[in-house]
Amino acid sequence: MRSLLFRADLDGLSRRDFLKLTGFGLLSLLYLPKSNSALPAASYPGLDLPCQGRVLVSLASSFESPSFTARVIQDIKKDTVYNIISATISQEDPAHNRTWYQLEGGGYVHSANLQPMQIRLNPVEDAVPAKGLPGEVTVPFTDAVWNTQPGALFAYRLYYGAVFWIDRIMKDEKGHAWYRVVDEGQGPIYYYARAEHLHLFTADELSPVSPEIPASAKRIDVRLKEQVVIAYENNIPVMMTQAATGAKFRQKDLSTPIGRYFTNYKFPSVHMIHPDRLEENAYDLPGVPWVSFLTTTGVAFHGTYWHNDYGMPRSHGCINLNLSAARWLYRWSIPTVPQQERTWLASTGTIVDVF
Repeated sequence: MRSLLFRADLDGLSRRDFLKLTGFGLLSLLYLPKSNSALPAASYPGLDLPCQGRVLVSLASSFESPSFTARVIQDIKKDTVYNIISATISQEDPAHNRTWYQLEGGGYVHSANLQPMQIRLNPVEDAVPAKGLPGEVTVPFTDAVWNTQPGALFAYRLYYGAVFWIDRIMKDEKGHAWYRVVDEGQGPIYYYARAEHLHLFTADELSPVSPEIPASAKRIDVRLKEQVVIAYENNIPVMMTQAATGAKFRQKDLSTPIGRYFTNYKFPSVHMIHPDRLEENAYDLPGVPWVSFLTTTGVAFHGTYWHNDYGMPRSHGCINLNLSAARWLYRWSIPTVPQQERTWLASTGTIVDVF
């Protein structure tokens, strides 16, 4: 599904067309065909095909055609990786997400259950600056360990798109390189991940987007009914993306609060842990990427690697975005975070209106 639009996509839309588009809550309506059809790789927006996809749920079904009423070919387990060869749009519910992925070898899986990715191994850096750098996982997952000794115990499974703070490089007795992860979610604590599985960001990759635009000319709308986020420069929309905002759960209402906020407190990476591990919707998510906090209670924009289902409320109050949108918003909004800073607090930030 088309989940990220930039100014070039939005140019030429009349105000009426733009409001109609946001009102649907389905950004893909701008480009999608009227009936079920497979989109060729070159024309499918927002995704380079073919690519790989990791199963996100404990058990996902592959169907004979892109429909939940079709014959089930097989059930596939979490963290299994498949080749995605095409994307198909169904006219069936759920209305907020009608995208299906066709797998190599046959079968269709609903996009909510697969995380698309371009897998790559990375050159190992000779050294890491003393203050550290953010690093992104570029393989489906890598299992971190508590130390680099033979038989070291498992610490965390780190997933594609997650970002971690790396402060040291070490080699084990076999000469394999490991990055040390500094994790302040419960500590701080330290664990180690294979260096070739993470990409360390350069200053250019984290440089500000549209720095020539005055800070006062940038603002963000979060439209809860439509589940979209829109960024404006001088009141002109320059980016629009689907979101998954806070939801009402059986135990409590965790809807994203309405109001005006500012993106003045940023982290390239946060380990988000639910305070009550026994609660039904508890979570333990290391390496949540591109976090821009809006409130002191933890409401934030951030990237999401554990689901691929945007357009409906499903979070614990935060504004979930796909990885590309979250990183763009993190770089575009004020303040700008220097490459070697883990935490950045400013007196002001980009205005965010949630309504």
